[in-house]
Amino acid sequence: MRISSELQAFFNDQGMQEKVTFMREQFGGWERWFQMEFAYSLQEKYKDRYAVLLEVKDDYTNNLYRTDIHLYANTIHQRETMLELKCETPQTKNLGRLMDADIQKRAQKKEQNVDFEAVAIAISEENLHTAYSTLRKKYHESIMVYQNPDWPIAGILVYVE
Repeated sequence: MRISSELQAFFNDQGMQEKVTFMREQFGGWERWFQMEFAYSLQEKYKDRYAVLLEVKDDYTNNLYRTDIHLYANTIHQRETMLELKCETPQTKNLGRLMDADIQKRAQKKEQNVDFEAVAIAISEENLHTAYSTLRKKYHESIMVYQNPDWPIAGILVYVE
């Protein structure tokens, strides 16, 4: 499953646009809310194919990292997917560095037969492009940007293995 297309559909939904506009302005950030809302939408849409879990602990190298969202396949015909999510707030200093830290979690994961995506939701056009430029130098074609003028965000930055 490619999470980027699911995120685009999520942000195209008018009801979600209104919720995101409200939640991203709340003090303390909106990342946890977004993770739960997005995980729930995935669970509802794919409940016959995946079990969707939040905050899955993984012992990569005895550091007990947490995967933000893990989609466990219900059949042998589907691959599992690990998803790391970052949501920019006005206080976010370096979105590219934060996303890179999430990408590095994959480098430490021993199990290789799982798809992995890292996503950053940017609310600032400038921070989106700065993060993209920084990460593109390191990860080349694995980094993509998705934007839509109707979305209540600047864009989605995606790392796909």
